[in-house]
Amino acid sequence: MNWSGKIYSIIVSLIFLILYKGNKIKDYYLTLSQNKKEKRKVILITFCLFVLVLLLGNKSKPINFNLEKLTYQMTIPGIDEELAYRGIMLSLLSQIFIPYFKLGRIIKVNPAILVTSILFGLIHSLFINNNFELNFNSYSFVVTFLFGYTLGYITILTKSILLPLVIHNTWNTILQIFKMFIN
Repeated sequence: MNWSGKIYSIIVSLIFLILYKGNKIKDYYLTLSQNKKEKRKVILITFCLFVLVLLLGNKSKPINFNLEKLTYQMTIPGIDEELAYRGIMLSLLSQIFIPYFKLGRIIKVNPAILVTSILFGLIHSLFINNNFELNFNSYSFVVTFLFGYTLGYITILTKSILLPLVIHNTWNTILQIFKMFIN
């Protein structure tokens, strides 16, 4: 939990948006309007995502109830990470990469979503311990990579980070509640 770090990160993202004049705000998916045609698909994806959370369970140690941690998870990480990963990074990478490449005959992969998801997974799975050694948690990487890819896909479908932001904060809140009450 790092309130000040996340707030600084949001400020840096906003400064970037103000200073970089290459795109319009809507090009960064910073809009309240949603692509309504994809509504059913997004609802199905979101439902599957939350079922996956429940099935995967919680691999962390239980913690006591903490209103500050719960409030933090309900607000700041989603704003910071969606603005940076699905807003700025996804937008810029979508402009330089091809829209998709095929894996086999059926699966289409968006390289911009793939890169942002790998970075999102890495930032959530690399840790420095007390001896200043770098540790990698493969379980955290897989879960957050899949979560990031799903949020990126929803961002592209809806042309907005609003729904991914809500889903992200809901996901974090559910995981925090699991840690506090269900473990």
